[in-house]
Amino acid sequence: MSMRDGRLRLVKVLYRGPRSEVMEVERDGERLALKVVFAEDRELFERFEREVRALGSVDHPNVVRLLEHGSYRGGLGWLLMPLLRGTTLRMRLVERKRPGVARTCRLFSQFARGLGAPHAAGLVHRDEQPRNLVVGSEREGRARGIVLDLGRTLHREHGSASTGSHLAG
Repeated sequence: MSMRDGRLRLVKVLYRGPRSEVMEVERDGERLALKVVFAEDRELFERFEREVRALGSVDHPNVVRLLEHGSYRGGLGWLLMPLLRGTTLRMRLVERKRPGVARTCRLFSQFARGLGAPHAAGLVHRDEQPRNLVVGSEREGRARGIVLDLGRTLHREHGSASTGSHLAG
């Protein structure tokens, strides 16, 4: 199955930004997240391709999974991922939802493991911020920390990743 099969049904738009949209879609009764990237220039399209490669090379419970992906002429790319139930850490901080110390430690331990997974695969995330960390809910009612958006990820070369005048790693 793929997006090209035409079996995705739009449920609602979750996020609309200047270069991408994330939508909740349904396929065969399963709710999924579809991220559509509008890459008007080569640099943005390369970022989309990096995200595809990075998500494809990392399999970890604290990193969002890539189910399918594709691109079309004109710089339109798409990623199909499991729909995460929960909210970003950024929204939790804005809403002043502060969990207890034990829960905070557990979440940040999971975020660290999620960020460590790309690192173990030779990648540097480079975009660690509260909007890219999801506090997801699980069936048992316990929150799970999940890392999103690997679009700025670079491969480490000899322990560092160079990006023009910036050095990361």
